[in-house]
Amino acid sequence: KILVAGGNSDKLTILGIADPARPALVRTVTLSDGVINDVAITNGWALVAANDLVLLDLNSTTSAPLYIPDAGNFEGSIALADGFAFLATPHFNDGRIRVYDVSTPSSTRFFGDFPLVPSVTFTSVLAYSDRYLIAITPTRPGGIGHDPPQRYVRRPRSASACARGAPGFSLATISYWKKTRVSVLRSNHSGTTTSG
Repeated sequence: KILVAGGNSDKLTILGIADPARPALVRTVTLSDGVINDVAITNGWALVAANDLVLLDLNSTTSAPLYIPDAGNFEGSIALADGFAFLATPHFNDGRIRVYDVSTPSSTRFFGDFPLVPSVTFTSVLAYSDRYLIAITPTRPGGIGHDPPQRYVRRPRSASACARGAPGFSLATISYWKKTRVSVLRSNHSGTTTSG
């Protein structure tokens, strides 16, 4: 199946591609949760970033959207890794990544908000291998750097490790203008530490 969303719309169009030369309309679903910002697919479910995370079972032509409320603001970009959905959000303008456990999409649960960098909003988040996410921002943290920095965010080792307070993410700021400095931040439920 192909999912189509675009413009300033809250509608998700699902196309069947049994014949790739002639995609067929399966259905259009109005989500009524604000503008659709990004869409990903996992285990036959659509994950939609809008005002909240919205899930839709693609295996059923009559499924209703499931809304997973969040702490505020909207969901921007989605990346999937190891049963988790990582979403960029502008909430509090602190480089926040919102994490959901989507290992069983019908039982998706909010895992947590992780503020990673002050005065930064990530606009995109992408999976990079099975160990890292790349979160991208046009902002220069603290006015430092010449090129828009990229952020490498390591996925949680496991939900149980994060729940016990083990470090869940590693974040490296890499300036491509000056490749000599790499800062690593570790974030968990109890705070943030920095090394350089």
